Amino acid sequence: MNIKNLAKKFNYYQNAVYFSSANHQHRYFGFGKSDEIISNDVEEINNWQIKQTVPVFGGIPFDKQHLDSNLMNGYFIAPQYVIDEKTGQSWGKIPQVDSQIQTNHLNKIISSINDVNWIARTTSPLQEMLNDQKKKKVVLGMQKTINLDYPLNLDKLIISLNKHQPNSYHLIIKNNDEVFVSATPERLIRLNKSTIETAAVAGTTNRDLNPKIDQQLANDLKHDIKNLHEHELVVQEITNKIANLAKLDYPDEPKILKTPQVQHLYTPITGVLKQQTNLLQLVAALHPTPALGGIPLDWALSQIKNTELNPRGLFAAPIGYVLPNGDGEFVIGIRSLWEKQRTVKLFAGAGILAGSNLTQEAREIKLKMSVMEDLIKEQLHE
Repeated sequence: MNIKNLAKKFNYYQNAVYFSSANHQHRYFGFGKSDEIISNDVEEINNWQIKQTVPVFGGIPFDKQHLDSNLMNGYFIAPQYVIDEKTGQSWGKIPQVDSQIQTNHLNKIISSINDVNWIARTTSPLQEMLNDQKKKKVVLGMQKTINLDYPLNLDKLIISLNKHQPNSYHLIIKNNDEVFVSATPERLIRLNKSTIETAAVAGTTNRDLNPKIDQQLANDLKHDIKNLHEHELVVQEITNKIANLAKLDYPDEPKILKTPQVQHLYTPITGVLKQQTNLLQLVAALHPTPALGGIPLDWALSQIKNTELNPRGLFAAPIGYVLPNGDGEFVIGIRSLWEKQRTVKLFAGAGILAGSNLTQEAREIKLKMSVMEDLIKEQLHE
C-alpha cells in the first residue's frame, strides 16, 4: 500500500498516527485505538508501553504546565493497526472505519492572531544574561493562532510534508478533534538494541536560492562566533547528560544541516549503552536539551514560563514511537502546530544569548514558523 492510499485513511479514523524518519528508512502509519495513556510520568508510560504488542506513538509535554487538551499534556496511543510503509512490516489488524470525513472543501483562514510584544518581553532575560555570565542561554518561543473554516485536510498535509520537507522528520498524532503536527529536523534520541544516536542542532542562518550565496551563508555560519558558542554549549550539555549511560563518539567540528527554510550547525552524537537503559529513560535524561531549554536549566525554564504567553505542551517536547521490542526514536516537536476544533496554534523558537540581536531572532522565528504556515496556505488552494 503506497503513501497516498495510507494518507487517505486519516479521513476514516478518529485516531491515527504518522511518523516518517528523516533518513527515509521508516514511514509508520497507525489507525484505530487499541489502548491509550494520558500521562506525563515517564515511569508510568514505560510500564504501560511494555504491555503493548504494537508500536506506540506519543509525546511527553515540555513541562508540567497544563493546557485544555487531552493530547498536549502527555499522550501515547497503541493503534489497532500499524504498518511501516517502507519495509512492509505490520502489527495488529486493520480496524473498521469510524466514519468518512468530508475533505473536498476549499479551506480558508477566518482570522489570524500574532504573538505580540515578543521583543519587549524577551528584553528582561537578555539583560539578565548580560549582567550574569553564569546565565548563558534561554530558548524562547513564539506562538501564532490561526482560525480555519474547516479542519486541516490531513491526507493532503502528509503529501505536502513529503514534497516540501523531504529531509525532516514528520509526525502527526490525531486524537478525535485534536491534531499535533511536526516537521522537525531535530532528533532527540534513537535506540537500536544497545546503540544510541542523538544530535546537537543549534546555530541558524538563512537559505538562498543562489547556490553560491547559500554555500557562503553556510561557511559564514561555521565561523560565526555567536552561533559556534551556542552550538558548543548544546554539545557539552547533551554529552554531559548521557556520558554516564553510554560510551559516546562525535566529531570535533559541526556539520551543516539544511532544511528548505534555514540551515543549522549540526553535530551527530552516537554511543553504546554501558548499562541496560530503556528508551523512555534516555528521553527523560536528555529532555530538555539546551537547544530547547537553556543554561542553566532551572533559570531558563523559569524564563520560558514567565516570558512565553502560553504553555508549550508538546511544542518543543519529546515526541516519537517505541516498538514492542523497546527500540524506537524520539524527536523534538519544533516547526509544529496543534489543531483543536479548527483553531490552529503554530510554534517556533530561537536561542537567546547575551550577544543576541532580538530583532534578528524574531525574524528567524518567523522564518521557522513559515514551515507550518506554508503547509496551511497550500490547503487554501486547489
